[in-house]
Amino acid sequence: NGVAAAADAAARALSGADAAAPPSEPLDIGWGAFGRWTVRNRAGVMAAAAVLAFVVSPASLETKFTSSPQAIFPNGFPSMDFARELIDSYGEGRIWPYYLMLDANEGDTVFSDEFFDAAGDFLRDVNASLASHQVAVQSVMGLMYLNGEYVRWTELQAMLQ
Repeated sequence: NGVAAAADAAARALSGADAAAPPSEPLDIGWGAFGRWTVRNRAGVMAAAAVLAFVVSPASLETKFTSSPQAIFPNGFPSMDFARELIDSYGEGRIWPYYLMLDANEGDTVFSDEFFDAAGDFLRDVNASLASHQVAVQSVMGLMYLNGEYVRWTELQAMLQ
């Protein structure tokens, strides 16, 4: 009967008869198991890391910074192929234009002839620098340029009135 089975189980537990049976363990998978495996196999893990570093190092030494969005897409990616066709047809600056943000010194204002003159000189220097590197500048836009011509702040203010 049930009472006798329970009493028999209690007697076995008190006598230590079941002490040799291992407790049931949950399935050992995941990061904990991976961590224990790497600790047990340190030499193999270090050798694999050294081989990987040796293989990857030459390519990583030749990497360079680029601000071009084309770099994030793999070759043969359909949308990137289309973007390259657009770039070939219209020029990269029209597809992904660059923006330069100029701000005034502390206490000064951007709404002055002095700032417009400094910003215009800066943009002319950028254009000259790009031209010296055979980079075609297709258009420069800003408050200080109207139809491609430089305009001072007082002139622009008078036009807007």
